[in-house]
Amino acid sequence: MEEMIMFFYDLLLVTISYLRPKPSPPTRCPMRSSGGRRGSYSQPRDRRPINVAVTGPVGSGKSTLVRAMLRDPGEEVVGEEEVDSSDTPKSFVFPNNPRVILWDLPGIEGEADDSAQRAPEEPGLPVFDFFILTSGSRLNEKVLNLARNIEQTGKQFFFVRTKVDVYVRQTQQTSFTQAQLLREIRRHFTKGLQAAGVQAPRVFLLSALQPRSYDFPDFMQAFGGEFSTRD
Repeated sequence: MEEMIMFFYDLLLVTISYLRPKPSPPTRCPMRSSGGRRGSYSQPRDRRPINVAVTGPVGSGKSTLVRAMLRDPGEEVVGEEEVDSSDTPKSFVFPNNPRVILWDLPGIEGEADDSAQRAPEEPGLPVFDFFILTSGSRLNEKVLNLARNIEQTGKQFFFVRTKVDVYVRQTQQTSFTQAQLLREIRRHFTKGLQAAGVQAPRVFLLSALQPRSYDFPDFMQAFGGEFSTRD
């Protein structure tokens, strides 16, 4: 099981490495930049699927987050957040935009290491266009490593601190209001990502079991807006 999870983690890093911009040969008549934002498509009429990788440490609630993203806004939330135990990637069509494919990847285990990141013989996964990194507690070194590698590709990603309702409930600090506590959490993760080399991290604090609370509505609006202009 652990070997399979490490295989998919190495595979994800290989995929990100493949996405890194390669030096292009000089041209006599370079085209002018379209002025689009970093990570946007150069071909606005491209109708291929948009593959979104959802990844994070085991137990960070990424599978619950994917289910919440697929859920109808008026649907009742039932059940507890599960431990991400699957060792097989699963893909889902995002209902608000059928071109968007959410990939629930196997959870990351352990701390970061610099073992050889060899490409497997048959990857079986697409090249990802966007990433959602999840964390249910502190910043895992492997999450920071992934964030650093994604930043170097020029791709976009959201960082999602899941289970924030549990943290707020368990943190008994009379000197802090909930709003102040959430600001401190956001500042902590933002500074950690910036220290890892992410220039403008987009951090969301949410609970997938409370889709009307915390940052979940803003997260869904921002996520939908990422692809609304991609024809």
